[in-house]
Amino acid sequence: MVSMKIIIVDDEEIIRNGLSSFLEDEGFEILLAESAEEALLMFEKNKDIKAAVVDIRLPGKSGSELILEIARTMPGVKFVIYTGSTEFSLTPELEAVGICRNQVFYKPTPAIKIINAIKKNLGV
Repeated sequence: MVSMKIIIVDDEEIIRNGLSSFLEDEGFEILLAESAEEALLMFEKNKDIKAAVVDIRLPGKSGSELILEIARTMPGVKFVIYTGSTEFSLTPELEAVGICRNQVFYKPTPAIKIINAIKKNLGV
């Protein structure tokens, strides 16, 4: 598989590092961000990011705001939501940019399920 760049956006270091290890083992190149603002800077510098795993509750801008902004500026990016918020539900705005229920996972979820969702979204 050709290396594809994925960004993990989560304010919990243990989540970022854990998912990163599993995804690197699958051959993906990983970038890590702990906030939406940091992720936006990485997207600006890395126009070849193919997918993002995004937490909803982040310091500053929310994960939903990040997804909507990236979907407008880089429409080819695929998203997986990985949240600890049990109250989270898809909004019409997120659905409008292509997020569906099978792209939303609640913590804790086994990493293999997230990896499989990313691979399916990327067609690999």
